[in-house]
Amino acid sequence: MNPLAHPELDSSPLLDEENKRLFQHITGVLNWLVTLCRIDIAFATMSLQRFCSSPREGHLKLAIEAMGWLKSTPTWRLYINENDLTGFPQVDPTVFSEMAKRYVGIEEIHSTRDQVPLGLGGEITIFVDSDYAHDLVTRRSVTGIIVLYCGTPIYWHSKRQTRVGGSTYEVEFMACKTASEVAHVVRRLLRSMGIPVQGHARILGDNLGMIQSATLAGSALKKKALGVAYHMCREGVAMKAMLFYKVRSQENIADALTKALSGPVLTGLISRLSPLTPQQLG
Repeated sequence: MNPLAHPELDSSPLLDEENKRLFQHITGVLNWLVTLCRIDIAFATMSLQRFCSSPREGHLKLAIEAMGWLKSTPTWRLYINENDLTGFPQVDPTVFSEMAKRYVGIEEIHSTRDQVPLGLGGEITIFVDSDYAHDLVTRRSVTGIIVLYCGTPIYWHSKRQTRVGGSTYEVEFMACKTASEVAHVVRRLLRSMGIPVQGHARILGDNLGMIQSATLAGSALKKKALGVAYHMCREGVAMKAMLFYKVRSQENIADALTKALSGPVLTGLISRLSPLTPQQLG
């Protein structure tokens, strides 16, 4: 999708019934491909699917352009990488113990029906990002998340946030709240299938203020409206289920799921999934 494109501002004529069905068919195909493996079109698909009930000529043009992008990149695929990602900074063990003092008695939930783990298992890494006030009509931000088990992507999504955020810090925290929820779900799901999970989930974001608020026990909440997100993220750290890490914006793969990017930039980000290296993580 063109980086300057904003489907919500399109004022071209509404499509007739025949072209409306064509638009719905194309967006359905795009959504199916996103579910399978095409992470690169997740944002474009999310942006267009909002208009399936009343699409316009401009929306159909963008959908056809998305199909053209797929035609020009037929060899793109997901790579299975059995190696855990490395190159993370050394974790201070007191991070977990200090946070546990703030949230006494917090423990990760384990089901009595979990299968016996088989194999060596791997670690979970989550890239998360948000684009502040992306929607020029509602000013809602967009959250992008990519989950990797070892070095293999297993889940991803691009979604508009449910409410308007008042600052970059706020929308980044809301995105990390979603990432922490996903981390809990993925950990429980893998264990329920007998797939061992090693260590804590690493959640990588590019907003330093949010990372510090979520990981430093002495960090105070600056905005009351973020209370739920603030404590949910910190409880995840207290129970040693996850930890938040700072990654450079240009290295954050989830950026591809929050906004329209030019072809070279999009290609550069997605290509990092095949596979990731410590140097690419920065």
